Amino acid sequence: MKRLLFYLLPILFLAACNKGQEKAKLSPREAAVHKIDSLENRIKLSIQKQENPDVTLAMHAIKNYQYFAADFPNDTLSPTYLFRAAQIYEGVLRDFQNAAELYGKVYKTYPKFRNHPMMLFHEGNAYAELQDTARASLKLKEFIRVYPDHAFADDAQGVLKLMHMSEAQMEKFFQNAVKQQEQTTPPIQ
Repeated sequence: MKRLLFYLLPILFLAACNKGQEKAKLSPREAAVHKIDSLENRIKLSIQKQENPDVTLAMHAIKNYQYFAADFPNDTLSPTYLFRAAQIYEGVLRDFQNAAELYGKVYKTYPKFRNHPMMLFHEGNAYAELQDTARASLKLKEFIRVYPDHAFADDAQGVLKLMHMSEAQMEKFFQNAVKQQEQTTPPIQ
């Protein structure tokens, strides 16, 4: 038995060293992307299992997205990762303040980002969720002014209307919307 261990230990040691060398071959950027991919896969698996959101996992993802953007600010993945971090803040953690700040950061810092207009819309919407009507109105009106033909321009207008309604007005608005939906939906046969 001792003889077997004597022969196996060096082999295991060399195998362990080779794994370390494989990881060492990754550039810092590649290592960061690999870690983020791993976190995203764990999040997707959790969603597929229909589990409650793992707050710790969400926080790790946010942290890694932000570290990536800080370490590689000119990388084309940086605005995408910050956008995903903002989405997690908003959708999982319900932290609309941090979400709004990240959406605003992406909008200001990355004007060539493919989802650039949506950053302004999401920022306004996050402020609306915070009931910060002044900032929400400012951002949503800017969105409508700068992107009048955008598919979400009417949604921005709708959020503005809803923000200025009383509870009774909102209830009536939604009741009318349900009635209108029922009238336009054909019966299922």
